[in-house]
Amino acid sequence: KRDIEELWYSPESLGIPSFRVKDVADGREIVRLEELCWVLNPTDLCEPITGIEWDDFQTKKELNSDIAENFKRQHQLASFFVGQLKLHAAMCVGRSYNAIEWLGRSFTYPMLTCICYNPYLPQQIRSAAADFTRLLILDRFPQVANCGKAKLP
Repeated sequence: KRDIEELWYSPESLGIPSFRVKDVADGREIVRLEELCWVLNPTDLCEPITGIEWDDFQTKKELNSDIAENFKRQHQLASFFVGQLKLHAAMCVGRSYNAIEWLGRSFTYPMLTCICYNPYLPQQIRSAAADFTRLLILDRFPQVANCGKAKLP
């Protein structure tokens, strides 16, 4: 049985498929963002992501307390991710260039636009990513120097 006092839940304990990161000695695993966050909009995203209709999934949740608990935990992590995106955006407000420089190393323009345009992500994730993209990439100096020159950040 899983430890109830865990701060973070492994993908295996939540029943989320994971993948090993190549060339990393500590054997970290990653999960698809869609697999983690579909629980924020289950009526629309349950079937495309899990292959199970939402009504059938709800029945499984009612019959199996482990599935219900995993759903609750996954919802908690997905909500935390939304909060992280909003926090990162707030750190960039007012053109805080130290935060922009630091966050820009981890969050690239292609990564954020993929999140914004992914139809298999809940609207909360997509809107938080769009706001973060605006503050991290677009609302910063110098816009005038590159005016008229097509260039991605």
